[in-house]
Amino acid sequence: MHGPTPYDVRDEQAPAEPFYTSTFQSALQRGMAVAREAADAAADYPSIARTKTDKHTAPITIEVEHMSRPEVNEHIEELAWYYRRPYLPGVKDETTNAKNYKRYQQESERAWSSLERVFNHRREFNEGFVTDMSEGAFERITDRMTQWTENLDWSDGEGADNCV
Repeated sequence: MHGPTPYDVRDEQAPAEPFYTSTFQSALQRGMAVAREAADAAADYPSIARTKTDKHTAPITIEVEHMSRPEVNEHIEELAWYYRRPYLPGVKDETTNAKNYKRYQQESERAWSSLERVFNHRREFNEGFVTDMSEGAFERITDRMTQWTENLDWSDGEGADNCV
């Protein structure tokens, strides 16, 4: 004697509503992935907690700061400098105390995480590229990364100028 067939939710027919279509569900999953990436990126930087106001209708609100071109350039230079600091002559050797060197490594890892999120699609972008210590390398590296930011491909034709 056999018992009843076990229930499997995958056997259910989805309601005929637009929210249950595979297209909508795929878009929702992509949106969730973008939100996770944004949250991860935001976690790399100091946050300011503010009291919820009437304009905040969601339980959590993420506000993004729009940067001018010079601010973006400065931010890239800071990230590159923080990433490169543990590799600089005089820092890498035994003249830097262990506590400071550990902090430099942590800052370097956070900077790398941010740089990698933005530039990992670039064939030239790798640790060797960013840690090049040859004459004039820092300027070449930051100039190249700044140029790359000007050519970022915003999905669906939306760019930073369209953000609110």
